[in-house]
Amino acid sequence: MNLYKQLYLGDLGNRMVYIYEIFLINVAVLMFVWLGFSLYKWRRSGNRNFIKWWGIIVGILFTLGLYILIFSKIFSGQQYFVASQTGIYIPRSVDILKNNYTGDRDQELCYIVMKFNKTQMDDFIKSAEEKGWKFGTVIPYSLAKSLPQPNLMLGRKYPFPKVKKDGYYYLYTNTKSKGSTSFRTNYTTNKLFFLDTKSGILYFYYDSFELA
Repeated sequence: MNLYKQLYLGDLGNRMVYIYEIFLINVAVLMFVWLGFSLYKWRRSGNRNFIKWWGIIVGILFTLGLYILIFSKIFSGQQYFVASQTGIYIPRSVDILKNNYTGDRDQELCYIVMKFNKTQMDDFIKSAEEKGWKFGTVIPYSLAKSLPQPNLMLGRKYPFPKVKKDGYYYLYTNTKSKGSTSFRTNYTTNKLFFLDTKSGILYFYYDSFELA
């Protein structure tokens, strides 16, 4: 697999989940009405055909939803998300050590820690260098001081390193507007990546929030 296929399948998985959720919302009322009518016919005349077909349709919808969920879990997971943010292919076999995510209407926060093996790290470094990632001995956490939610990167397991380490790092900050001409909202997006070349661990922080 390559980056193009990874992003295509990941986007497809997300779209399938979204479309299926909208479909279920719209069909739920119909299914409840159908169930009520089927129970009425069964109790009134003993006709089980309606409720039998209701059960078949529900079973089909459940199976379809299960397949969509499995597809999304496989192709739209953390590896896909990091790949979409870095523009670098991330194999699905990469181990996810930590995955923190919170989101609401006007703010999205994400902190992911993953571990590469030697071959995966070498491939990643090659692509990172092509994309302008810097290399040096730095205190990774010091790079994040300007970010609005540094506490997300703390914790007992796999916090953003506070000691000097050799690695590749990339920091991105951007402010853009969303909305119509009459009503625009400014959003700021921050991304911080650090790849520890000794351990093969990639730390990734992402946030997107509405400016007051």
